[in-house]
Amino acid sequence: EDKIIYTAILTKIKNYMELANKNYDNQEASIIKRYEKYYATEDHYATVFPKLSKVSQYCSSDISDVIEWALPSLIKAFLGTDDICEIKGMTPEDDDNAEVMKELVNWQLTKKNQAMIIFYNWFKDALITAFGIIKVQWQREEANIEKEEFVNSQTLMSYLQSGMNIVGAEQKGNDLYNLTYLQNAVTKNQPIIENLKLYEFRFIDGYKRITDCPFVAHVKKITKSDLKYKEKLGV
Repeated sequence: EDKIIYTAILTKIKNYMELANKNYDNQEASIIKRYEKYYATEDHYATVFPKLSKVSQYCSSDISDVIEWALPSLIKAFLGTDDICEIKGMTPEDDDNAEVMKELVNWQLTKKNQAMIIFYNWFKDALITAFGIIKVQWQREEANIEKEEFVNSQTLMSYLQSGMNIVGAEQKGNDLYNLTYLQNAVTKNQPIIENLKLYEFRFIDGYKRITDCPFVAHVKKITKSDLKYKEKLGV
């Protein structure tokens, strides 16, 4: 029964992938044309105006000039203040925690994610190709951190019985021990934003919102060693 369910899910995913790849293939030619207009190379003008290109090498940069002129204003609108994002509490009791979380997330976006560069590339892609794509994830990592604590013999015994991961206990007095133990702690807990190029993004056409789309994928080329490394991490 599990094998039948697995096969059905795999078949459905493959069908979705084929539709998403077909959707990209249908749009690829128009995307290339948009980039050609933006860069306005001699080869582009030779294709569009073959006769004129024989007597003139003039290339207009009007499109790129307008886009580069608009970008600073867009960046200022979104990143011109200290707060990139706003976090509000559900109840008045949550307001203090929400304010702390807002300051933390804004710091993580600007310092840990280089939001200025990512947003710039995001807006630029949108203006050139009509598609601007941001992938947002939340990264949370945990690890065993070594800690020390002075305890008496009764506390030490209770720790031993509880199954605490104790590294060592050095006696410092008649009833005093310097206890060293490992404690699980959160080492990273932050948003991760990534600007995807259009050729890395796959989706099924016909939906107004990406959240309504039954299949969305991030496609990227990686090496075999990267795959093995991901396997070791449990991905």
